[in-house]
Amino acid sequence: MAPREKPGISPVILPKYLLDKTVFIRLSDIAIDLPSLSEEIIDIEMIEEQAVAYHHLFDDLRSALINELRKGSRSLLAIYLQALLTYPDRSMEGEIVYNKFGDLIAEAP
Repeated sequence: MAPREKPGISPVILPKYLLDKTVFIRLSDIAIDLPSLSEEIIDIEMIEEQAVAYHHLFDDLRSALINELRKGSRSLLAIYLQALLTYPDRSMEGEIVYNKFGDLIAEAP
């Protein structure tokens, strides 16, 4: 498979336009008197409609992943994980999952 160009910016941009406007610092340089970090995780149940869509997405992705793993390919592992981790927080946007060849693997509203 030939390399494909991906969207992004030219490496020339960094030294030509950004480097002289960049400051490199450590957290310890600015961390004087910062309050201590506290984090509280609150689980929120999905509504029924969202849970149904999530489980359909899970089933479709799991099936596709198992098929790929049987062929010796691990190409869907990251896609599987990322789609299932982010869908509950972004379910209003829907989720469409393609494999590396552009074939539709799974879709959730």
